[in-house]
Amino acid sequence: MGQILERIIDAGASLRVLSLGLDTSNATGKLMLNVLGSLAQFEREMMAERQREGIAKAAAAGKYKGAKKRFSDKRLHELQAEGLNAAELAKRLGVTRQAVYKRLTEAGCAQAVVARPRTGK
Repeated sequence: MGQILERIIDAGASLRVLSLGLDTSNATGKLMLNVLGSLAQFEREMMAERQREGIAKAAAAGKYKGAKKRFSDKRLHELQAEGLNAAELAKRLGVTRQAVYKRLTEAGCAQAVVARPRTGK
């Protein structure tokens, strides 16, 4: 069961979904909730599988190349040479710190970005 339902049960309450006629205070209601949850999880996994297949098919046909790079490696390394930390690099490049770290990791030089302590404002 989900975490929310477990918290409801631990509090000594039950879940009633009026639009579905579902009541978890009895065994039938608990069964139905579990069945609905399982079906939702199955559908989500099927959607993800179809998406992966579609991407693979498009990539094989040369139609899917992924997202375009928002900044060049050259520009990143120029700014990095100035001694900027990841947050400063991200701000200058107009991207997130995660994007900076990802690109540096791909280039094999993520350790070169030193995290500086934050200053209180």
